[in-house]
Amino acid sequence: MRLKSHQLAVREFSLTKRDYDGVDEDERLQFFMLAQVSNEIGMLHAVLLQALNGLKPHLPKAIRETSLGMALYMARLMTNRIYEGWSVASAQKTVALLNCLWESVPENPANVEIYARTMEARERLSAYFGVTGNLITKVRNKQASHIDRASFAGAYALAPDDLDMTDFHTGMVGTTFFGGADSLQAIAVAHLAGGLSPNEASDRLFMEVVRVAEDLKTFIDGFSVAFVIGRFGAQKLMKEPRILSDLPSARRARVHYFMT
Repeated sequence: MRLKSHQLAVREFSLTKRDYDGVDEDERLQFFMLAQVSNEIGMLHAVLLQALNGLKPHLPKAIRETSLGMALYMARLMTNRIYEGWSVASAQKTVALLNCLWESVPENPANVEIYARTMEARERLSAYFGVTGNLITKVRNKQASHIDRASFAGAYALAPDDLDMTDFHTGMVGTTFFGGADSLQAIAVAHLAGGLSPNEASDRLFMEVVRVAEDLKTFIDGFSVAFVIGRFGAQKLMKEPRILSDLPSARRARVHYFMT
């Protein structure tokens, strides 16, 4: 099937709770947990990509600053979901179940390719998280889920005297953007990234969360294919796909979530 740049092929497969009742509890919960991590990473990634579109130099400063703040926040949230997802995906029982399930998958070229991509993605994930002090884990531990006083204190101490700390007030509830606080947050990320400039650190964080998220979603996609075929039969994934059109850059975004 040849798709245009603004199209995605979406294949639906429908199951009920009664269908899942016939699957071992540990297996189905493992599937649901990984699936939810994949969903949430996809949503965060889609918003991150939209926010990055607001960094174009011709746009007003208020737009650029708020877009950068949103992008950094989405990236920080992604570190948490990526870390949690890897905790499940890296478990030995997950790999053992995946290999067991793949024994039920028909050996055709497409499935062989899916399995190879799945395991290659897992190897890259293992290599990344095997590095002590990797950036995703650092940001996740310090900035993903809570406001860390030490991070702000350290960032303030590192900030140059002429740091631009512009706030943007509109007089309407919920629309003020505190650029000074966000500038300190960017410096805190830079400190965790090993002393890079805030812009360099932000770029590095964006690139790493996107790359690692894609590998994690690739692994989860492969696991889900094996799970559905292994427990419900290959016919569940043979339904003709529906073509969704008028999607911006649909084929270029690994994680899109059908946003128009």
